[in-house]
Amino acid sequence: VAPQKILTLTFTNKAAFEMKQRIISLLKNLPQKEAELRNIIELTNMSKDQLFKKQKTIFENFLISHHKTMTIDSFLNAILKSFSLYANLKPDFTISTINQELLEENFLKNVYQQKIIKL
Repeated sequence: VAPQKILTLTFTNKAAFEMKQRIISLLKNLPQKEAELRNIIELTNMSKDQLFKKQKTIFENFLISHHKTMTIDSFLNAILKSFSLYANLKPDFTISTINQELLEENFLKNVYQQKIIKL
């Protein structure tokens, strides 16, 4: 499969970076990755020799490709930007981050006002 057709999603930027590093490590060190190598052989119906002959090309293609390893938030943001006009949004919209302290303060204020708990 062409790398640009693969989508890998995770929750954090750190995890997305780690995923990319794992993929790079696998492609670069394929002969040492026995379990993964067996799975690839099974999925592709290729022999070890065939895979090893293509390894360098596959690795280089991955490095220069526009592969999509990102956070779920980034992915959904990209989709929303692509279809922003359908959602009555300007294509150059921005998503603001929530001030966590303010959010907690408002939550506690609402809880107190509703007399759910007494402070």
